[in-house]
Amino acid sequence: MSDQSGEVPREDPVDSVAIEQAVAMIDVDPSSAAARLRDLVDHGSPRAMALLGCAYQQGVGVAVDLYEAESLYRRAEAAGAMEGVFGRGQICLLRKDYKQARVFFVAAQAGGLDEAREALRQLDAFECDERLQAQVDAAAKLRETDPIRAFVLMRGLAEQGSLRAMAHLAEQYHSGVGTQVNFSEAETWYRRVADCGWGEMKARALHNLGWLYEEQGDPTRALDLFQQGADLGYAPSLCHLGYIFWCGLGRDKDPDKARALFEQAVAKGNLAAQKFLGVQLLSGQFGLRQALRGLGLYLRTAWMIVVKVPYGDDRVRM
Repeated sequence: MSDQSGEVPREDPVDSVAIEQAVAMIDVDPSSAAARLRDLVDHGSPRAMALLGCAYQQGVGVAVDLYEAESLYRRAEAAGAMEGVFGRGQICLLRKDYKQARVFFVAAQAGGLDEAREALRQLDAFECDERLQAQVDAAAKLRETDPIRAFVLMRGLAEQGSLRAMAHLAEQYHSGVGTQVNFSEAETWYRRVADCGWGEMKARALHNLGWLYEEQGDPTRALDLFQQGADLGYAPSLCHLGYIFWCGLGRDKDPDKARALFEQAVAKGNLAAQKFLGVQLLSGQFGLRQALRGLGLYLRTAWMIVVKVPYGDDRVRM
């Protein structure tokens, strides 16, 4: 990081409008957006370097390639772009090099990048979860034999800052395991995980919060949360969103959109989506070939659930 220390950022040679146009393409045509960013990188744009690095890091429009992502972040950093410094911190985070990640995030924050403040909060949570992991695992296992004791331990670990403990605690309040059902407490802890968590942990909290609102008769807020979980690629959210569109729950029915969502969830191994999709294809409304595929999906799901998948596994959730 020494190559950026004290360096005055160079003016981006590419018109900001061109960069914004490339960014706007991401949701519509991510491959074309990545290609456009590559063109802007070739024209020497530090911001485009950082954005393309992020694309390679997350697999948006290109295959995931952390080495290429880091290379682009380094180039952006060398040009004085704080986004490059921040990106290098993210790569360190993925490699669990928390010490070096903190160095990059602190530098990015000092350089005026607002995202770095939130990244430092997440880093604190990463380190806390690693430190308390054994205790959280022990409390989770204890829930099977002594749920009340497990609840007390999990509450203490959550209050120490462990996001994994917060997630467990929220689910205990939600389902009444080891304590009385308390939707308000469940909502509070789910929110903390959703706000500060990452990856599947964040997506699961959003999904569970969606179920909480659905159970309380608030389908609009529930739908928004299921959509957020689906946007993060969480298979149960994709499945449940597909069910909402298939049945027209709180909105018009959209079988085509529902099927697309089920297909995405099936591709991620979700057995609830596989079973539902299998049944719908078996009805014959999508043709004989799809009906035969539906039979295969249904039989394979039944075998997996009976023989291989334990109760509570995310693969059977929706």
